[in-house]
Amino acid sequence: MLMGKKRALGQYVDQIQVGDSFHTESNIEDKDILIYLGLSDDANPVYIQHNYAVQTAYQKPIVPHVMLVGIVYSSINKHIPGPGSVVLSSQFEFPEVLYHYAKIDTHLDVIALHPKQNEVTFSVLIKDEQSRTVLRGKVKVAPPLPLKPLHENAFENF
Repeated sequence: MLMGKKRALGQYVDQIQVGDSFHTESNIEDKDILIYLGLSDDANPVYIQHNYAVQTAYQKPIVPHVMLVGIVYSSINKHIPGPGSVVLSSQFEFPEVLYHYAKIDTHLDVIALHPKQNEVTFSVLIKDEQSRTVLRGKVKVAPPLPLKPLHENAFENF
């Protein structure tokens, strides 16, 4: 069932070049964290309970790392290559924790193309407003494939 208007596919592998990049800035708010916690059923108190977090080495609530991964995947699915893309693999490190109310810069850079396999590899970097790296890694993505037109008589034998 198609809901709403038809969406355009993102960039095909032959429309992408090594060196292409995407950058976005966003703010992490409590509402974002609460939505994540509700969807994931993750009950780690270090993410939301101030009186608990103050007892830890972090001293205040931190942003779940999986939320940062979600921001990366969302950038891939919305912008580069865009709608119709599928993440094939990813590898991330989280050198620093991210605190609530942070402003982050997300950078994706195309570092490898494999057109025959329909794969694009991105390097990924997220930094907070103090230029601390909170996520770095690589993501391998399959960009959308163009639709092949159906032959007029494709359904004659059904």
